[in-house]
Amino acid sequence: SRVSGQRRQAKGTGGLFGRTAATSEASLRWQLSISDVHIMGMVGQHYHNCLYSKHVGSHIVKMVIFVDVIILSSDSVSVANEVKALLMNRFKMSDLGELAWFLGIEFKRDSECITINQSLHLKKLLAKHNMSECKPAKTPCIEKVNFDDDCTPSHVSNDVYRSLIGSLVYVMHCTRPDLCWIISKLCQYLHVPVTQQRWNAVKRLLRYIQGTLSYSLRFMKCEVTEIRGYCDADWAGSRDRKSTSGFCFTLGEHTSLISWKSKRQSIVALSTCEAEYVALSAAFQEGLYLRQLVTDIDSTVENDVSMFSDSQSAISLAMN
Repeated sequence: SRVSGQRRQAKGTGGLFGRTAATSEASLRWQLSISDVHIMGMVGQHYHNCLYSKHVGSHIVKMVIFVDVIILSSDSVSVANEVKALLMNRFKMSDLGELAWFLGIEFKRDSECITINQSLHLKKLLAKHNMSECKPAKTPCIEKVNFDDDCTPSHVSNDVYRSLIGSLVYVMHCTRPDLCWIISKLCQYLHVPVTQQRWNAVKRLLRYIQGTLSYSLRFMKCEVTEIRGYCDADWAGSRDRKSTSGFCFTLGEHTSLISWKSKRQSIVALSTCEAEYVALSAAFQEGLYLRQLVTDIDSTVENDVSMFSDSQSAISLAMN
């Protein structure tokens, strides 16, 4: 559902999407207005401010709010319709039906799984940069890529480079974990002039996307729900001798990733053990957050976190 009534309320302050003080005031008004969901019996969750829930007998309804878009989920159609009617009495809303699109992400659902992808968003991105007819590449980047050796300037402006990388970062965070490492690497050079080598790497990445537009995340129905994390790190892989941490998480067997990250460490690790330990620590922080989030979504689910690392020294250090 999409809420539209509050835009008139914030008109005098620049609307919901104004700037500076106007944005703060409009956001505050909207937050105060949407807090009325507590009166409807919706209870905010501890670890996610945009997630609300309500129990009606043996049924439960969940509500996610993002700015002026609301997503309802329930195990009972009648309970969901009841909450929807309460919201429509309070706000001017448009019922968009079953969830199909959200923030540029396409949702498809059947009896066994939910599939999400951003193929339409990626097609528009390729067309914007005249890469719609490019030859697909099989990998997102070449092996052992190093962007520090080339100083040849590119004809592409920094604004174009930053805009493109920003669009790819959004795709990476939402539906494409396979782009995570190379995009994180390219993000490290946003503050310096674009070189020809880095722009060639961006174009190769777009060629890879051209050949993988159909890639999706599939979340299968499973009987046992378990958070599993996998982490790793290189050692001194950057020119400044800093290492790169990486982790990913799944929820249940035979299902897609629910969280992933690749990031250069903020310290200089003095050994492979230290680099792996830092990556393991970051992965555990994410795992604890996911456990809390899953508890907020469904408190009846057993959500112990299992973490896997290929470094025996880091595991021993963590268990010490």
